Amino acid sequence: SLLPPKRLELMKTLRQKGPLSVRALSKLLKRDYKNVHTDTTALEAVDLIQRTAEGLLTAPWDVIDAHVRLVA
Repeated sequence: SLLPPKRLELMKTLRQKGPLSVRALSKLLKRDYKNVHTDTTALEAVDLIQRTAEGLLTAPWDVIDAHVRLVA
C-alpha cells in the first residue's frame, strides 16, 4: 500500500527531472497539491525520497529492491 502507481510515477518523475518543490512536482504530474504533499510525506518517512539542503525533493535511487515478508 506504500507504493501505489501514482507514488511510483512521482518517484520516477523526481528521478528524471531532478530536485523539485512539491508545487512544481504537482504541476508536472497534473495532480492536486494536497495529494502530492501527502504522497511525498509518506515517501520521505520511509526514506524513498529525500530533501536537498534547499528543501527540494529528490529521488536519489536508480533501483529500489523490496523485501516482503509473506509469512508472519
